[in-house]
Order: sequence, then structure tokens, then C-alpha cells
Amino acid sequence: MLTAAREKEKREQRFLAAIQGINLDEGDTSGKEKFEEVKRRVEAKKLGVSEEQLFLEDMGIDVESM
Repeated sequence: MLTAAREKEKREQRFLAAIQGINLDEGDTSGKEKFEEVKRRVEAKKLGVSEEQLFLEDMGIDVESM
């Protein structure tokens, strides 16, 4: 019951903010960003390269080490 009341209040706050042109859900990407960061780190470790090198290669930039 408490959870339902909190959800209702949250919906009302989002609605009132939307009327004023404010998106409350816009800044809620920290969890997604952290997940992507961890995924990138694991992939880099698996391939034996640095995270920066993997990032650049994903962008289409070849990295050569001397």
C-alpha cells in the first residue's frame, strides 16, 4: 500500500513538472551509463586492450602500438 502511494505521488510530480516543461526522468541515466562503462571495461579486458583503445576502435579509429 505504501509503495502504491509513493508511485502515485511520483506520477503526480512528473505530471506537474511536465506541465511546466520539465522532464524529471531525463537525468535518470546514471545506472545505464555505469552498466555501459562496466561492459566496456570487461570487453577491453577480454580483448587485452585498454578501454581508450576499444573506444577509439568502436568509433572507427585504428590504433597502432609501437
